[in-house]
Order: sequence, then C-alpha cells, then structure tokens
Amino acid sequence: MSFVSQLTLSTWLDASQVAVIPIVVVLFVVGRVFFWFGYLNPADNRIGRGPGMCLSLLPAQAMIVYNIYKLVTTTSGL
Repeated sequence: MSFVSQLTLSTWLDASQVAVIPIVVVLFVVGRVFFWFGYLNPADNRIGRGPGMCLSLLPAQAMIVYNIYKLVTTTSGL
C-alpha cells in the first residue's frame, strides 16, 4: 500500500516537492522497526506495536487521500 502510494504520489509532485518521498520512506521504515520491536515484548506486544503501526500506516493513508484528491481534481477540471 505504501509503495504504490509513493509511486502514485511521485507523479503528482513538482521538482520542489519530491523531497517528501524520502521522508515518507523513512517514516515507513522507522514505523516497521518500531512495529517489530513490539513483538519482542510478548507481554505487552499489542500496545508496543501500536506506535509503529501508526507511524507506517498514517503517512500511507495521507498519500492515498492526496492521490485521490489530485485524481478527482485533475479529471473533473476543478
């Protein structure tokens, strides 16, 4: 989901805005690492995985929303 969103987002961005892509990649990787660390503590793994899940999922969802917005506004002429 994140990879496809990043590819789609890269088509909408200007040259000055492309710096967003490495930031999103770093957020995803850090989120996955935090998610993995949540598995290391078996007594507290559900709560420990939460921050990592949020850190990797929320930027992907934001990219999806932006991609849909750009798709709708460019195809409808708004």
